[in-house]
Amino acid sequence: MMSLMAAAAFENAAEAEARFKKASEQAWAWKREAERLQGMMTGLQQQAVVDQATIAGLNAQLQALAEAHPQNPLLQPSGKVYQNGPRKGRPKSKARMVFEAAFDAALKKLNISNPLAHRDY
Repeated sequence: MMSLMAAAAFENAAEAEARFKKASEQAWAWKREAERLQGMMTGLQQQAVVDQATIAGLNAQLQALAEAHPQNPLLQPSGKVYQNGPRKGRPKSKARMVFEAAFDAALKKLNISNPLAHRDY
């Protein structure tokens, strides 16, 4: 017959093994979640780079339009000025006002209540 001490040690070992198994399963689950999040982050980083390239392309189009047609009504001052950022105090064009209205509307549709906080200026 097994002694009481041996039985207690066996129970403690079995309990420790069960805890180890559970902790190991949790660790693997967290590893899989970290890998999933890493994949998402990589995709979001790539999308941010594409978005930056899109912005550069759109800015180049606007600059080319301004150079080819400096009297275009959309390029004329809107009567409003930039309140902060590198263009502070400079007039906003009517095209900028169109951009801001569309930008703000898009963020509001995404439940972002203060679009101005997300504009660069």
